[in-house]
Amino acid sequence: MKNLSKILLLAVLALAPVQNLRAQAWVTYRPPDGHYEVKFPGQPKERTNSAAAGAVQVNVASFSSPSKVLMVSSSGFANDCAVKTIDINKLLDNARDGVLKSFNGQIKSEKKYPPNGRELAFQGQGFQALQRSVFNSTSCRLYQVMAITPQDPMADPDAAIFFSSFKILK
Repeated sequence: MKNLSKILLLAVLALAPVQNLRAQAWVTYRPPDGHYEVKFPGQPKERTNSAAAGAVQVNVASFSSPSKVLMVSSSGFANDCAVKTIDINKLLDNARDGVLKSFNGQIKSEKKYPPNGRELAFQGQGFQALQRSVFNSTSCRLYQVMAITPQDPMADPDAAIFFSSFKILK
C-alpha cells in the first residue's frame, strides 16, 4: 500500500507542470500587421529581423516553457511582385533546409500541407519538432508554425491546440 501511495504521488508530481501549463489562460495572439492569429498558452515574446537588404522581414512570436517551445514566424517580402515569380517549392525547400541547419536536425518525415505548404517532422539532440510552412500567395507571406518538445509534438495537447488555432487572416 505504501508503494502504491508513492507511485501515485510521483505520478501527480510528474504531471503537475503539464497540468499547470494547460490550466493557464490561453492568449489569442495577432501580430501588429494582423496577418494571422494563433493561441499561445501564455503571453508570447515578439521579435523582428530583416534579411537580404530589407527584402524580407521576419516577425517571430514564441512561447517557451521548460518542456516546450511554440513559435510562429511570418516572412513578408518588400517587393510583392518579385515574390509572385518565386517557385513555391523552392521557397519551401529553403525554409526546410534553413530550419534543419539552424537546429542541426534530421528529417523524420515531410509531406504536403494544404493549400501551399509542407509539414516537416524533424529531430535533434534531445528534442523533436513539427513545423508547418505555408505560403500565402495573396499576401506574399511565408508562415512557419513550429512546436519543439522532448517527445512527439503531435502527442502534446498544448501543441495540438496551438497548431489547430493558427489562422491566416489576410
